[in-house]
Amino acid sequence: MDHIIAGITTPTTDILMLLNYLVLLEKIVSSKRGVDFVQQRPQVFPRIQGLAGHNDPSIAGFGLRFIAHFCKQGNTECAVALEHRWHELLFDLLCRDDTDPDTLQSCAEALGYMASTPAGVTRVLDSGPACSRWGDLSASGTRDVRIAVLHSLAVAYDSPHTPTEQLSDLFSAMFTGTHGGRRFDALLSLQRQFDTELRLAAYHLYQAL
Repeated sequence: MDHIIAGITTPTTDILMLLNYLVLLEKIVSSKRGVDFVQQRPQVFPRIQGLAGHNDPSIAGFGLRFIAHFCKQGNTECAVALEHRWHELLFDLLCRDDTDPDTLQSCAEALGYMASTPAGVTRVLDSGPACSRWGDLSASGTRDVRIAVLHSLAVAYDSPHTPTEQLSDLFSAMFTGTHGGRRFDALLSLQRQFDTELRLAAYHLYQAL
């Protein structure tokens, strides 16, 4: 496994091999022992963040999908991700106007899993611009981005780990008031969409709410 860690953290021009190592690392962190192993090798975390913020959308996508997979494992893994400030990268990608749409979709997925824990929701609420932008993209992003954002919000709101009071605060921040009300109206209007994928994504979030 140390060979895989070295393959990820050592600078290389062989992108395909790097991405293969990343896929292997994703399989390693699917177990508790794998997560413990990676935590003992802190050089991995800034490297993953660097890949997730890469200018090449294909590389960024792999990095972001790793973050999503890592956070999906549970509260402990999300706490590790927050400790290494991965949320700051996600907030930056979410709020920038020049973020590639494919990267934005992967970013939304990762953020949904990160915000499926109490600590993750707290970070979102503390970052007003990121919280607002996340909500805005559910109502006004491009089709594929909206679908990804709606599913990611559903993951956050449907979390069994987060207290109801926190989820109510998140709902208030996104879907109440004049601007938030328009977002919620946009969500309701999607139930009449002919686009099946978009309608199902909206229904996923609506059920979670």
